[in-house]
Amino acid sequence: GTAYGLALRQRPVYGAEAQILYGITQGASARADRELATQEVIMLGAANLQPVADEQGLSVSALQDAVTVEVIGDSDVLRLQVADPDPSAALRTAELIAEGYVGSVTASSSSELADARAVFENRIEQLSEQLAAVEGRLEELDAQRPADAGSAQTPEERRLDLQSRALQQRLGDLQDQLTSVELEQAKTADVRILAAPELLGEPLAPKPAQAAAAGALVGIAIATAMIVLLTRGRRPESAWDR
Repeated sequence: GTAYGLALRQRPVYGAEAQILYGITQGASARADRELATQEVIMLGAANLQPVADEQGLSVSALQDAVTVEVIGDSDVLRLQVADPDPSAALRTAELIAEGYVGSVTASSSSELADARAVFENRIEQLSEQLAAVEGRLEELDAQRPADAGSAQTPEERRLDLQSRALQQRLGDLQDQLTSVELEQAKTADVRILAAPELLGEPLAPKPAQAAAAGALVGIAIATAMIVLLTRGRRPESAWDR
């Protein structure tokens, strides 16, 4: 009864929950479990929570205490839960965290791959121009070669020929790297809010029924202990007491 009464007098704490898909496409990651665990850390990290904490007038540590993130079973879905005495604040906080996380992860992944692709494309263009100039010069030298000069290359032609082969090799390597980046862009994880934040059906706390059940169990345990102690403390009647 006491536990039940105390539970009723406690200020309710409400929960808001959202589900976020971090879908790792085939081949994007050979360590899906580790990747999802990393995303839990990122969502709870200061970089993701600081803007939300600022808007809600909280410290990051206080917000972290009110937030839990976990992977749902064997799925690629992250469950975000926020606890707050104000149900509206719990819902708003869950919305801000989920939206901020999805936006940050998506932008970061896309930006890094786009930057890498731009670097490779720019370098390929530069080397292609150099190769065109080298091959153009080789054609000029070949056209200027006297008819009776034979097939032997001049020192300049040998130098340009070696330079041409080196440029072709470097261009091939860069093209392979560019292709890898393009494949990574196609395999980027599908990150999105799967279930929009909503309030849970019941407050996270207090739980009067659970408190009453726990109190009853404690009462039974205490009563049992008292009986055992009283039984042990009672001296058996001897023949001299009769």
